[in-house]
Amino acid sequence: MANLKDEFLKQSAWTGKIFNGDWVDSIAGTIEVTEPGTGETMATVGFANQEDVNSACVIADAVQQEWANLGARERANIFFKAATILQENFEEIATYVALESGGIIPKGQHEVNEAVAILHNAAHLATAPRGEILQSLKGPDCMSMAKRVPRGVVGIISPFNFPLVLSMRAVAPALACGNTVVIKPDPQTPVGGGFAIARALEDAGLPKGVFHVLPGAAEAGEALCTNPLVQMIQFTGSTAVGRRVGELAGHHLKKVSLELGGTTRSSFLMMPILMLRSIMPHSAPFSIRDRSVWPPAAFLYKRASMISSSQNWLKKLRICPWVIRRRVRLLWAP
Repeated sequence: MANLKDEFLKQSAWTGKIFNGDWVDSIAGTIEVTEPGTGETMATVGFANQEDVNSACVIADAVQQEWANLGARERANIFFKAATILQENFEEIATYVALESGGIIPKGQHEVNEAVAILHNAAHLATAPRGEILQSLKGPDCMSMAKRVPRGVVGIISPFNFPLVLSMRAVAPALACGNTVVIKPDPQTPVGGGFAIARALEDAGLPKGVFHVLPGAAEAGEALCTNPLVQMIQFTGSTAVGRRVGELAGHHLKKVSLELGGTTRSSFLMMPILMLRSIMPHSAPFSIRDRSVWPPAAFLYKRASMISSSQNWLKKLRICPWVIRRRVRLLWAP
C-alpha cells in the first residue's frame, strides 16, 4: 500500500473500532480492508452485527431531540467547520479514498471536493425556513401553518463505488434537518464511506451520539431496516438488495429512499472519430473497483483498464485503445 500519513485519519485511533461518538470495539469483531490495486491490507476496522446496530440506535434516539433543539446557527457552524477540515486535509483524504475504492487520485480529489460542497449546502439547509403559511378556509383572520420536523433516527446504507460522496450526500442533509444518523458503509470502503466523515464531524464539534458509523454486512443492514427506533432508511446500491430493503422498510412502515443501480444498458450513438473527440470529455473519468456508475464510459483502474457496458461494441469498432489513450490525456491535462 502507498505510504499514507497518519494525521487526520489517525488510523491508530480507529483500528478495530466502530464509531458511536467515541471509537469503540464492536461486538462482532473486526474485518480487514484491502486495497484493490495491490491486494494489500489497508486497515482493520470494527465489523458490526445486529447487536451493535441496536445499541447505536438506542444512543442515537436518546440524543436526537437535544440535537434537533440546538440552535440553527450552531448546527450550521459544525458543517462549515467540517468542510474546512476536509479542505485542510484534502490530499490525505483524497489519496485514501482513491486507494480504498480502487480508483485513481483524481477520483479521490473529486470526492473530497463534492463532500465539501455538500457540507456547505447542509450548513445553509440548517438555517433554512422549516415551514410555510397555508391558505386558510376561514378567511384572512385565521392563519394556518405547516411545520417540518425531523424524522428522528435515519439509517443509511451506502455503497463502495463513490463512498465519500454517496455517504455524505445522505448524512449531511439528514443531520442538518435535526435527525441523528446511523450509517452502515460498505465494508470494502468503511473509511471513505464513514470514518473520514466521522473524523471531520468529530473535530468540528458534533455532539456525541448524533452520528454512528457501523461497517457491516447484510445482518447489520437488515437490523437497521427492522429496528423500531429507525424512522427512515436511505439506501444506494443494487436493485436486488434494494428490493429487500424496500420490503423490510415497508413492512415496518418506515419512510424509505432507494437509489438503485445494476447493469445499465445505456448507449451512445457513435459517429465518426470527430464526434468521438467531442464526446470523450463528457464521459466519466473515474475508476471504481469492478463496475461502472455512469456507463457507457471509460474507467481507468490502478492496475488495469476497461470500458464499461459499452465494452463489446468499442472492441468491435476497433477504437477501444484510442478511447483509453484519449481518456488518459484528458485526465492528466493541466
